[in-house]
Parts: sequence; structure tokens; C-alpha cells
Amino acid sequence: MDAAKQWTFTLERFVAFCRDVIDPAIYSQTTPLDAAIFQTAEPVPFGEAARAKFKPVAVGHTWGPRWSTAWFHIRGRVPRAMKGARVVLRFSTDTEALLWKPSSRTHAVPFHGMDANRDAVTLFEKARGGEPIDLYVEAACNHLFGDRGLQWDPPEIHRRWNSATPGLFERCELAVLSEPVWRLKWLYTFATDLARQLPPDSARAAQLLSALRAVTNMIPDDAVAAAAPQAIKELEIALGRDAGGSATLCHAIGHAHIDTAWLWPIRETKRKLHRTFSSALRNMERSPDFTFLCSQAQQYEWVEQSSPELFAQIKKRVAEGRWEPGGAMWVEPDCTCPSGESLIRQILHADRYWREKFGDTRGRQRFLYLPDTFGFPAQLPQIMKLAGLDTFITNKLHWNSHTVFPHTTFVWRGLDGSEVLAHNTPGMDYNATMTPRELIRGEKTHKNKDLTGPTGTARWLQPFGFGDGGGGPTDWNILNAQLAESCDALPRVKFSTVTEFCDALHADLRHARKHDPHAIPTHDGELYLELHRGTYTTHARMKQHNAECEELLRQAEILTFAGPTRLPAKQEKAAKAELDRAWKLLLLNQFHDILPGSSIGWVYEDAERDYATIRAIATPLIDAGMRLWAKGLSTTNHADPIAVFNLSNGSLGAFDESEGQVFATHVAAPLSVRIVDRASRVSTYAGMEVQNDRLLSRKGLRFSHKWLDVEFDRQGRIIELTRKYENGLVQASIGGLGSKEGSSPINQFELHEDRPRLWDAWDVDPEYVQKRTLLDGPCECEIVQDTPEHAVIRFSRTFGRGSRITQHFSLLATSCSVLVDTEVDWREEHRMLRVSFPVGARRPRLGTQFGWRYAPQSGAAFEVPFQRFIAD
Repeated sequence: MDAAKQWTFTLERFVAFCRDVIDPAIYSQTTPLDAAIFQTAEPVPFGEAARAKFKPVAVGHTWGPRWSTAWFHIRGRVPRAMKGARVVLRFSTDTEALLWKPSSRTHAVPFHGMDANRDAVTLFEKARGGEPIDLYVEAACNHLFGDRGLQWDPPEIHRRWNSATPGLFERCELAVLSEPVWRLKWLYTFATDLARQLPPDSARAAQLLSALRAVTNMIPDDAVAAAAPQAIKELEIALGRDAGGSATLCHAIGHAHIDTAWLWPIRETKRKLHRTFSSALRNMERSPDFTFLCSQAQQYEWVEQSSPELFAQIKKRVAEGRWEPGGAMWVEPDCTCPSGESLIRQILHADRYWREKFGDTRGRQRFLYLPDTFGFPAQLPQIMKLAGLDTFITNKLHWNSHTVFPHTTFVWRGLDGSEVLAHNTPGMDYNATMTPRELIRGEKTHKNKDLTGPTGTARWLQPFGFGDGGGGPTDWNILNAQLAESCDALPRVKFSTVTEFCDALHADLRHARKHDPHAIPTHDGELYLELHRGTYTTHARMKQHNAECEELLRQAEILTFAGPTRLPAKQEKAAKAELDRAWKLLLLNQFHDILPGSSIGWVYEDAERDYATIRAIATPLIDAGMRLWAKGLSTTNHADPIAVFNLSNGSLGAFDESEGQVFATHVAAPLSVRIVDRASRVSTYAGMEVQNDRLLSRKGLRFSHKWLDVEFDRQGRIIELTRKYENGLVQASIGGLGSKEGSSPINQFELHEDRPRLWDAWDVDPEYVQKRTLLDGPCECEIVQDTPEHAVIRFSRTFGRGSRITQHFSLLATSCSVLVDTEVDWREEHRMLRVSFPVGARRPRLGTQFGWRYAPQSGAAFEVPFQRFIAD
């Protein structure tokens, strides 16, 4: 047997001893409690549940279906024999659950979460004996990661979760918890795990092996509690050897990454918050140095609304400086699909909420914390800088599928040159449990050990606690961090807030730059994630809803508050409240597992309703705002007056048509409204008639006017695109296959086979480019409209299993843009359709513009919303 196998074999003795001898001795003097059950399909408040009719239930009972709720009423009395002992409730349904402590018959406060990682809750630190037990447990028929067996679960777990009654009432009892034996278990486990990470022939490994052997031999299997105090001393001596001077400093903060929606709906997220936050509060009571971070303002608002008493407990800990309301955004959003305005609103709404609830000192935001978001755009440093944020923290860059991200701490530079300090947490896991393996990995992964500052110690951040599905740190997670405070072969660990970490990291950087202006690396531009690229083509309706609602809210705000006439104060206040509600719904649905399309179907049913609510709020405000803007405009000498609104930041307007033919185009200046006369049938640009040299002409498939020449081929591609200026200069002439050798046409469709290794809806593997089919055969072509004012050409083609692409290219005499409207009837599987716009002269500017037309009541009344996707 080689040395590595021998070392593993040696340590397995201690693993088995801990499992079979130490662990069973933690609890003693168990006594069963009486339980009764009340089941409901939908969650109900405590008061309603407490008034319901409960039926007696015995351990072993199964219940369901998935996503239903079972309330358990637990009653009993602490036996006299437990006097003076630490008494705990041991309860499990192998699902998520919440223990409620009633303060009256109809009112209770969330007390502690219960799940696979925590099935014991301390009720009495030192029982008197005889105390009555009257508790309620709200059990949800789902686990931390949804309502299905996980891929690593054994077959029997999958069978149970696929059944009609996956909930299993498996334990309900009081027990005495032996604090010394509990501590012994986790010290023993920590020492074993640390030894496993070390070279077998190292001196440190020999020290730990000697201590483990001594402790194992001194513990009788029938008297663990009696031997525990001396065994603890031996292990504390072995683990307490001081870390070397070269050890890094790990700033540890308790954390519970709670995906605002993912494998569960938002309904369940709200209940996860009660479980997680109440558990964190109990940990703070038992561990005075423990600190905790929750980074999404939306989650605080939900708790404030649903349990004011729980929120008051949180406020107390925030005031102490141990609970940190930080992270800078309303939720942890996707950062690629939302507009820049939305990212700004994420910060504004969060900052405003936290300052209002916790004051300027504790609520002020300093760092942007996005541990799980799928990539970060290049404009984010500029937004952060303008919002007063100077530090960016993530973990996700470790998830790259190919390229190892080369930095831990670095300067991130945005498109405009704005710079912020960034930190990619080297532990590679925002759900850490502070085991020796995780701590050693973090120290090894840390790329900037030379950034030491005045202390001479390199530092890094480690959030810890069970997460994604919530739960947060357990008592043994916290003990692990305490044991690693000064332990040879491990980094030094200290509890910290993220703000304290940021202060220290910036101080290190200032110190280093005194000696070297380039003390740490700079990353310029986007922080691209080489993973989950498929999320930007999944659930396209969510992307469409988001973009449309972003624009509707922008228009509603402009028309309501930036017009020539102000609303009465009462109406303005009401409009602000409604827009605040709409914006918060939009920001919520930008969460990084909702907008990208990586959640379960239930989440998107909820999102559809939210988007409908946003539209229902914005549309009446837009209607009223247009009437308010148009109210003071004169229609004198106009036979058929119409108000043309341009709410974009560039010149934009609308066109009049009859029987499908455009007869006039009206262009308004940015953020303006103007009256035109439809009866005149004369195109106008900012109040002036369009000159003849701006009108469209066509020769075959080539269209021209004063600003633009566009030529198509029979395959529906643009083979030449020339942008001209009034002074005769040409900005760019982009040739295609038909005009320039070696160049590529614009609007070239490509079909790729798409079979990712994992996560079909999430990923696009890089090899997909190796299997490409060009859709370059002739297609149906039709000139739909051909007037001096407006030209439309339509191309249609079928491919694959009967899929069809139909495109309309539109040119207006008054516009230097080519408008492309693409409709795809998609019938393919495991295929990706891409369209190429290789405009090499200058990167295309892509955007969305909206215009509205409104006719006063005295004229021909009509309103036409329209949307334009442009590249110019």
C-alpha cells in the first residue's frame, strides 16, 4: 500500500470512531412529544393555522403533495430528570420547516429554521424541569433545493420525492444535549479533516495523528461524556499551535445565499427568509463574535412586511454592527440583460431602503456584492463609481469553463475609465462551511499574496453558511471558524463585516502604491463568464417583457414628471407610489435566476403576472401624461391635428399611412412633442418640410436616399451599406460578398448543433461553432412597399424541420437607420440559430427606441405604440 493510501486508511479509523461512538453520545435522555397535524395546499398565516383543527399524528407518517404545507402542533413537558441540562427539540420531516414560538393563541414569532442541516433547536440552556412545551412547526413539502431528488441522492430518495407523499415525519422529541460531547465531535472532525489535507510525512500531520490517537484511546465507548473534557483539552492543544507568520488572513462573515427564485417560487423564498434569519439571530445569541451578511434589500422588505417582530430583532443586530445590510442592490440581478438605467435603479432603491430602515451609518452602501451573477458588463464600474461604491465582490469568475481568472484582488476599469477595487473570493464557494479543506483551498487560490499592506499579511474574504436554498451558518460552521483563528497549517481566520474587509483592503492598496504605482493588476472591460451562456437565449419572453417594461416605466416617468404642466400634489404623490411599486417588481424579476431563464416554470407564471401589473401601472400614466403634455399645444390652422411625441434621446417620430402606404413622416426633436397636420400629407422634420433630395429611390434591390445606400442580395443579406453625410463625407462603406473580396454579408443566418455537456437550458459549449450550416440559399423576396417616403422589402425562407424566418427591412426617407423586423417560426430541437452582422468599420450601436402618437379629442383620435430595433 502506497503512502497516500496508507494515510487515508489510517484516518478512516477516526472517521468511523466519531460516527459510531462520539456522535451518538451528543444527545441523551430523549422523551417523545405529542404531535398533531393540520395540512393546507397553500401557506397560511400562523393565526389561521393555530385556529385550525389538528389531528393526532405519529412518527413515520408521510404527507404531501409537493409544495403543500403541514403544520405540527407539538405539546409536552420537560421531564424532571432533565433539570439543569441544556434541552433541545429534535424535530424532522426531511423537508424545510420553521419553528414558531407562540406569544398568544393567535400570534407567534419565527424562532428557528429546521432542515437537513439543522434538526435540533435549543429550548432551554438550563432547564428547571417541568416546563410546558407548546410549539408549532410549519413544514413545507420541499427541501432546500426544490421538490425533486438531487442527482447525487440514492434511489430511495428519488422514489420518495416522486411519490404523492414525499414529506416524512421522522422525529419529534426532547433531548439533553451534552455541550462537551458536541464540542468534542467537531474538534475531532476538524482535526481529522485538517490531517487529511496535509502531506502524510509532514511534522504537522504527525502532531495531529498523535493527538487523534491519544484522544481515541482515552474515550471509552460507553462513557464518552465523562472523557470529553480531557479529550477536548488534548485536541485544543493540538489545534491551537500558532499559525505561521506567512499565513494569510481570512475575513469570515456568515452568509446565506438565498436565490430570490430558482428551483422554488418567490412564495417559498419568503418562507426561506423566516427560517434563515431566525436561525442567524439564534447563532448571534450563542456566539457574540459571529457576524452575518444579507445582501438583497428586497428580502428585508418582505420580512418587514410579514414579521415586524423578526425585523425588529434584525434592526437591533444591525445597530450593534454584527448584522450587515450590504450589497448595494435591490436583488442580485442579472447584469447583462437589464438596461444601465435598471442597474442604477437597483442601487437607488436598495440604498434608499437601507438608509431609511437602518440609518445613514449602517445603511450607507460601500460595496457591490454579486457572488452568483452570470457575468458583469463593462459599464458597471462607472455606475458603481457614480453611486459612491468603491468595491466590487464576486465569486462567479471561478466558474469559467476554460480560462482560469488570473486575479483575486484587482482594479476593475470600466468603459469610461472609472476604476473600482474588485475581489474574486478565492475560497471559490459562497456556501462554505469553514472546513480545513476549504480554508487551505482559499489560501492556495489567492493570487495576490504580495498585497500585504502595513500589516505584512495578505487578506481575503470568505462568506460562509449553507446557501442557494438558504439556511445559513450552523453552530459547527461557526466553531470551525473559531478553531481556525490561529491554527498551524491554516490561514488565520477572524470574524468580520464586509465593510471592515473593504476598509482593510483599500488600506493595503494605498500602502502598496506608495512603493509601486502598479501594485495590483488592472482588468479593463467586461468580466465575462465562460459559462451559462445559454441563459441569454432561454425564456426569450422574459427578456422581451423586461425590455418593454423598462421602456414603459421610463416613458411614464418622463410624461408624468417632466412635462410642461405639473400634476396636483396629491396625484403626483400617488403616481410616485405606483411607479415605485412597478419599479420594484421590475427589479425583482431581473434576479439572476429569473430574467436569464434558469428557474422552474412556476417562477415564470409569477413573472408574467408581475409584468402585467407593471404594464397596468405604466400605461394609464402614459395616457394621462400625453394628454397633459398635449393640453397646451395649439391646433390652429390644422385640419387634422396630431401630436407627435418623441420620448427618446435622439430624433424620432412616426409616419402616417393609408391602405398600407406611407404618405408622410413626422420627426420630432428628442424629448419633445409637436403638432402636425395629417391633412397636409407633407413630411416634416423638426417643423420643416423634407427636401426632395432626402426622398427614397430604388433600383432593383438597391435603395438610396441622402444619408444611406443599402443593397440586398437574393439570399436576404445586405451586401453593401453606405452611410453618408450632408457635407459629402462617407462614414463607412461596408461591402459584402457581392462587392468586396474576402468580406462577409450582413444578416447571414447560421444554424448550429447545440448539445451542451450539462444544463441544456443554461449552457452553450464553445464547440458548437464546429458544426455550422449556413442558410445562404435563395429565399422568397417581395417588395412590400415602394414609395419615396417608405420602402419595405420582405424575405422569407424555410429550413430544418419546417421552421420559417420572415424578415421585413424598412427604410424611411427621414431616417438614416435600417429597421429590421424578424419573425421566426421555430420548430427545431438542439439547434441554435444565429445571425451575423459583421460590420467591421465600426461596431454597430444596438438599441431600442419607442415612439407614441396621440391625437387630441377634437381630431381623429388614435394612439399607436411602435418599437424599433436599430443598428446605425
